Amino acid sequence: MRRALVMLAAFVLLPAAAAGARVRVHADIPAVAATGDVVRVRGSVSHRARVVLQRRTTAGWRRVGRARRAARRFTLSWRAPVRPGVVALRVAAGHAFSPEGRMTVVPLEVVAPGAIRSAPEPGAAGQLRISGRRRVRKGDFIAAGAGRATPFGLLGRVVSARRARGSTTVKIEPASLVEALPAGEIEVRSAGAARAAALSPHPFGSPLPCGAGAAGSLTGSLAAALAPDFQLSWSGGTVRSARAAITLRGDADLGVRVGAKVVCNLAETPVATWLAPPLTAFAGPIPVVIVPRTTLYVSADARSAATLETRISGPITASAGLTYDGTAHATGSFDQRLTATGPSTRADASVAARLTPSVEFLLYGQVGPRFDLTTGLQLDATSSGDPWWTLAAPVELSAGLRVPGLDLAQRPVFSRTFPLAQASPLPSSPAVPPQSHERARINWDTTADIDLHVWDSSGHHTWYRESGIPGVLLSPDDTDGFGPERFEESGQSGRTFTFGLCYFDGAGATRVTAILTDPDGRQRSPAATLRTPGDAVLIGSSPVGAAFTPPAGWCQRRG
Repeated sequence: MRRALVMLAAFVLLPAAAAGARVRVHADIPAVAATGDVVRVRGSVSHRARVVLQRRTTAGWRRVGRARRAARRFTLSWRAPVRPGVVALRVAAGHAFSPEGRMTVVPLEVVAPGAIRSAPEPGAAGQLRISGRRRVRKGDFIAAGAGRATPFGLLGRVVSARRARGSTTVKIEPASLVEALPAGEIEVRSAGAARAAALSPHPFGSPLPCGAGAAGSLTGSLAAALAPDFQLSWSGGTVRSARAAITLRGDADLGVRVGAKVVCNLAETPVATWLAPPLTAFAGPIPVVIVPRTTLYVSADARSAATLETRISGPITASAGLTYDGTAHATGSFDQRLTATGPSTRADASVAARLTPSVEFLLYGQVGPRFDLTTGLQLDATSSGDPWWTLAAPVELSAGLRVPGLDLAQRPVFSRTFPLAQASPLPSSPAVPPQSHERARINWDTTADIDLHVWDSSGHHTWYRESGIPGVLLSPDDTDGFGPERFEESGQSGRTFTFGLCYFDGAGATRVTAILTDPDGRQRSPAATLRTPGDAVLIGSSPVGAAFTPPAGWCQRRG
């Protein structure tokens, strides 16, 4: 009987022990916590178990906080130490343990925006008054999100603190995320902010000084929505990677009027400034606030032998950005559907007017990444010419990436002049040549020399050393990087072309993006990565269908 009872006990206990051995526990240990804050560790267990948070000490693992029973998911709470440092934590579930996690405790006080009574100007040192008695000391960091007293958020370092009944007055100096956190990463990409920032047009009007008492005028407006993109990753005070880009979509209007026999000049002048809604994120416990600020600048130069007026207006889309991953990579593009009105009086004239929305990402109100998106009008008129005037839209896009620990100076990312309109030819003048239509465009992200190759259905071949296809135009060879290279067809014959990419010279992998345009206007955007000189790839045909297959070796670097 006794032997039977022993065997029965073994039969009952063995499955329980086996079940305990199968318990698996997972825990999300926060990477960063503020001194004295409540830390919440969330996780899950595979079987019902009693879970407890443990901290490594010199004497081994010790329990911190209360234990609790968990069926599947759990949340454990613990108050972080009041002194900064690094602590090792894990969760125990019976005899099972989660992987060890290391949490950095930083001397930080995060204040609710509504508790701030007054604050210094954004990016400036000064006094911060907070409701309630706060346990802050010299050298601590203090942070807040966007609020009435801190519209750009706040991140500062405590210089001194004074506590009175019901409030705390703190003298602070500006601080950066890289200073406050040993490591972190933030990313903000908000199309919703672009919709919220779509405002009514910002009109402007500015006199155009013309000397000798004469004057002209510069008028117009800009209605724009912004789509910002920002990413920052750092460790040990060094930026590992960063990205800042902006896309502006809207309607632009720009007009110039000048009198007869004048020479006019207006230096770049700000005419409007506005803020987009704040973009918010978190780096550990720190609220991050980025506010895009747009400043609209105008400038003009004009010379005219008669009174004239000219104007452009219509939708535009401009994108510019910089990415850093050890080296800098630039991106830029511009699309427009602008309409133009030329002068009605035949006379010699030259007018250049520029409209530049300059967008800055203000991080806690301080200067950050900047993008200058310049377009405008260029009128050239010769009374004896035919056509006697032409009107174009020059475009210059530039970007600079300035963040804590990294400062990439402003640099061009896109440059092109778009022909818009011209005077009607005289009846006796020859017919205007057929308009060119862009059929392909490529851009790439390094300083490599990438060549665009094109074949028609008969096998005729065009690239920068050979013009074998009749009635087409290939843009000048871009040998120092980024593009664009364009392929245009005179008229619109509906011919089928095959397109290829050749890595002619350079070093390092290069990402190439293309836009192929069919005769009916439909577009496709293939992309490819070429890694070493001599690499080649066919990226398709336009229109899609039967295409010419070039012979092997077409990408050889021939002398």
